[in-house]
Amino acid sequence: MKILHIITSLKIGGAEAALVNFLTKVTQTKNNNIEHKHEHRVAYFYDGPNKTKINKLNIKTHNIKGIVKSYDPIAYFRLKKLIKSYKPDILHTSLWSANFMGSLVAKQLNVPIMCEIHGNCRYVSSRLRNYLDQKIITIPNKIIAVSDAVHDSYKTFVIEKIKNIKHKQKTLSKLTVIKNGIDIENIRKKAHTNKLTRHKLNINDNDFVIGAVGRLEPIKSYDILIKAFKLAHDTIRQAKKDQSPYTQSQTSTQDTLKLCIIGDGSEREYLESLAKKLNLSDAIIFMGSRPDTYRFYKLFDCFALSSQTEGLSIALLEALVFGLPIITTNREIKHEVLEHNTHGLIVPINNVEKYAHALLTLYRNTILRQNMHKANLKLVQAYSLDTVLKKYQEIYHEITQNSHNLYT
Repeated sequence: MKILHIITSLKIGGAEAALVNFLTKVTQTKNNNIEHKHEHRVAYFYDGPNKTKINKLNIKTHNIKGIVKSYDPIAYFRLKKLIKSYKPDILHTSLWSANFMGSLVAKQLNVPIMCEIHGNCRYVSSRLRNYLDQKIITIPNKIIAVSDAVHDSYKTFVIEKIKNIKHKQKTLSKLTVIKNGIDIENIRKKAHTNKLTRHKLNINDNDFVIGAVGRLEPIKSYDILIKAFKLAHDTIRQAKKDQSPYTQSQTSTQDTLKLCIIGDGSEREYLESLAKKLNLSDAIIFMGSRPDTYRFYKLFDCFALSSQTEGLSIALLEALVFGLPIITTNREIKHEVLEHNTHGLIVPINNVEKYAHALLTLYRNTILRQNMHKANLKLVQAYSLDTVLKKYQEIYHEITQNSHNLYT
């Protein structure tokens, strides 16, 4: 079976990391002489460092370029030409632009297609996309949501808006959830083999290090994290100055807070200037985009997310691999992965004060962190990549058995 993966970009991001993890596991399965009859290729519109990772797996990649824009008619015809030449048995698309263009080509060539949805459809910026999704919604053979929240938002804001009852019911039957997964043992092995020390990052052994991994884009709200970090940082510094009996009993034995942010994006310059403005240049480390994020998790004392919305964060799952306590934002106290006070602390979005309080809670409470560490090492086992791989292979067979490629 030949599978063509079409993804919007190969930049640093959760969906891109999920694809690389998936293909890595596929390659390992094949190399271990387990029955494996699938051939994989990847087509993409925007280049990025994940291309190198995929090429190292001996998987061929194709950069689909337009002339004026990445998604102009020339890109469409080039994608169509690639598909007609390669003749895949199925298209496996990921991220909205790839899903949309892939669906249009699939319909014209009568090729089976399954589309992965990684983002929440609830928000205003998604309205045009939701409308366009309704226009092509009958095309995909299967629609995969990577989390329950993504599934529910797609159902509510796309499928439920369809006026044609038959189309609505048909689309609902196609929608399913396959949660993101990670190769747990492989990540731990790589981290152990390529160890990174705190001293290389100018971090002291007694510092309390908060780690964050992700794109530096507005939806991630790193400004909220930095402002909360400022409040927590100043509270600890003032407590050490006061040295009152109360603050002594409440203050951790660790010296100072440090925030290590791994990632790059359109807001990097703004966030660095914000850190400077708040006199945090020595306390916040901007590492930029890194292909080896797995090396950093063991240096962190906790892991922080501050997004307006998330699908099922790959970075979150990677943090769980190392048992890190999590602080994350969510619109509800109920989180899809984490239980509040058991695996981490869940705070409202855009609330600097409550986020700072959560940072201080983990900083001060060693026993709570230890309990979360144990709970998270157990929790992550439910997100094994082996389970994900098996589910996708079942869907590949299901779709291709009921479809016929014409390549007209």
